Amino acid sequence: MHKTIHLLLFLIPASLIAVDVRAQSQGGYVGGGLGGSDASFNSSDFSLGLPQVAESQTKTDTGMKLFAGIRFDRNWAAEVGYTNLGKFKYNYNGAGAGTAGFDYKVSGFTLSGVGTLPLSNDLSLFGRVGLFGSTAKISLATATGAVGTALADAGFTVGSGASTSKTNLYFGIGGQYDFTRSIAARVEYEDYGEVGDSSDTGRVSVSLISASVLIRF
Repeated sequence: MHKTIHLLLFLIPASLIAVDVRAQSQGGYVGGGLGGSDASFNSSDFSLGLPQVAESQTKTDTGMKLFAGIRFDRNWAAEVGYTNLGKFKYNYNGAGAGTAGFDYKVSGFTLSGVGTLPLSNDLSLFGRVGLFGSTAKISLATATGAVGTALADAGFTVGSGASTSKTNLYFGIGGQYDFTRSIAARVEYEDYGEVGDSSDTGRVSVSLISASVLIRF
């Protein structure tokens, strides 16, 4: 009889702990982050091919993201989000022949599955695979001289531009630290793939390294 009572006294708290852990591992969360974005221009879409015109790129900017997710258990979750990767530039400098510069902006919505590998009670690694529905926008910010004339002949005048929407696969890897049951921090690298197209906006591959705060509810 005493052994039975002792066993029950052990099993009841253990079962309560298991229920509590399971409850913590399920539910929704929201978050947001900032970081450094990077762009890799497909030069064949942007180059004028003129030896007297030097071409350069501004490939980095500040990106931000907002996201919301639902945890199915400790290892699996699904997320939706919005990401603004900032503004990049492609510049032409022909010295006496004039100059020009394009602004290139990328933003879009994400849907991904997230897999988590706990390393301890507080620290975990995670990876994601999903879809990025991007909008790429290009506009001619400045144009002077013969370079500006060449771009005008190609259909670009200051203030004009184009936009392209595209959906492609993207992935991310990162780490998460849980400060409390409700608050966590993430550091993550995400590769959003190639956005834009060759005919309207030009193609650019974009990525983001970010730090985020996550709040569970």
